[in-house]
Amino acid sequence: MGLSRSGQSPDAAFQLRPDFRYKGKTVMEEKEFKAKALREEQEKMIQNYRCLNPFAKKGQIVFTGSSLMQFFPVNELLQSLGIDCCVYNRGVTGFVTDQMLAHMDEMILDLAPAKLFINIGTNDLGRGMEEKLWENYPVIIRKVQDAFPDCRIYVMAYYPCNNLDDFGLTEEESRARFATRTPESLVRVNDRLKEMAKELGVAFIDVNEGLDDGRGVLKKEYCIDGVHLWPNGYVPVLRNLVPYLAE
Repeated sequence: MGLSRSGQSPDAAFQLRPDFRYKGKTVMEEKEFKAKALREEQEKMIQNYRCLNPFAKKGQIVFTGSSLMQFFPVNELLQSLGIDCCVYNRGVTGFVTDQMLAHMDEMILDLAPAKLFINIGTNDLGRGMEEKLWENYPVIIRKVQDAFPDCRIYVMAYYPCNNLDDFGLTEEESRARFATRTPESLVRVNDRLKEMAKELGVAFIDVNEGLDDGRGVLKKEYCIDGVHLWPNGYVPVLRNLVPYLAE
């Protein structure tokens, strides 16, 4: 999903305005419009990182991934916890693992990180591309290991989603969003992700304590659209990450 100028994804923004349904556009035109907007936002973000990276301090902490990482207000939340460390967020909304592989420099390597926290692949799952996820994720990890053997790499668990509560989605939108990304599939994929991390010699972090509402889904008060988190949803995620940031 692309970001609006307000900092939200267009889908999230439109879901907060349920009257907006691309009036006058066919379903195909709507999809093409959203895909074009997403590509343009992604290109801008990558160019923004190209411009920023030469000024970044090397050997610091990098958070990278898709929109679930991009939306993480990690620096503001660290201030609220009184933690002083340098973190660069290089998430790109809507990215799949293929795209991260194509932009390793902008998202990771240019920054020569001492620690890397990564959350990528939920868009592969959402698009029914799970095998591509398992093909690409190890390649991403190995590229970092080859470039920076001393970098500590932390693979983050995928957050739960919420396909039970009402977030203003149409029936068609809900079916499409949760066709392959369900609470059950995320549990299964997290188990495999943990095994992958072990095989590659990197850490796996279950960041999900405090996110589940007891029904196996993401708490509604944390959730924008069933998938993406409001800033308060990242508070328990960060608390689960603090021991690794400090080590």
